Amino acid sequence: MRDVEGARADLLRGQKHFAAGEMFEARVAFEAAIAKDSGFAQAHFWRGRACVVTSKEMSYSHAIESFSRALALDPALVEAHWGMGIAHMGYADADAAGREFRAFLAGATDRHAPEMRGEAEHFLGVLARQQGDLDGALAHFARAQELHPRFSDTPYERGLALEKAGRREEAAAAFAAAIAIDADHLPSHFRLSRLLRELGREEQASRHERIHRILSLLSEDATGRTVRAPERRAELFGELAGLDPANVRARLEYARALVELQRVDEAALVLDELVRAAPRFAPGYVARAELALGMKDERKARETVDALARALPELAVASLPASLHAFLPKR
Repeated sequence: MRDVEGARADLLRGQKHFAAGEMFEARVAFEAAIAKDSGFAQAHFWRGRACVVTSKEMSYSHAIESFSRALALDPALVEAHWGMGIAHMGYADADAAGREFRAFLAGATDRHAPEMRGEAEHFLGVLARQQGDLDGALAHFARAQELHPRFSDTPYERGLALEKAGRREEAAAAFAAAIAIDADHLPSHFRLSRLLRELGREEQASRHERIHRILSLLSEDATGRTVRAPERRAELFGELAGLDPANVRARLEYARALVELQRVDEAALVLDELVRAAPRFAPGYVARAELALGMKDERKARETVDALARALPELAVASLPASLHAFLPKR
């Protein structure tokens, strides 16, 4: 017996877990929805989405199974073709991936998220580049950039295509554009350092080479392969912040390491400067307010939370931990 309302409630619960990055809980909820209503195409689609996100729940075979079932139940659910394309990319099945992305774009309308359409164009560009069609690849990347301008992999892939075409200056600019979106984009720093050296810009090349090295060390640190002590993190993040002041995450992590080392006055200065330099970066305000609260400086905590509420009113409540809610300005 179908339980339509129960299935919809499970779908909504799963979507909340999905948005929070809780893929195991999301998949369990979507499967509960399917158990209550096996003909619920959206539940099959979302189960597929949970299976293509990088996590312990990743399974391209289960994703393809789910997206296929969603399309069988509702052929108009064209976003399932997007999901199928992602899964086939995971399997390195270029023909199938290209076919699915083209099917998605052929049926997509303005009601479909531009980010999703941008990703489809991006992957079609990757496939075209891999097949040697550089002009086709660049056309896809241009459309992808227009639809999903904050996706750093697109200018990176565009840089690879331009580099292959011998257009080194444009390739360097593309890698720099990827870094402007994501300061931690490791492969862009690597490719850019090589290109700059070829172009005779040794100082800039050395800078990006060092940034790449530090980012590599910090990435490995998550596995325990390098020292994870606060002294080491302060050293690495401090150097990274000096090399690339636009890297707000590096500046934030530098301040956090200083707090762990009980160098709170230095941390306060770093965070004050971060808030001034990056007024749209909510974690900077949060860290500064938490530090003020830890230093028993409620006036500074309230002042910082108020600044966050004015700069990012749409994010203020969601960004703040419960310990800081009391400092939100009264409405």
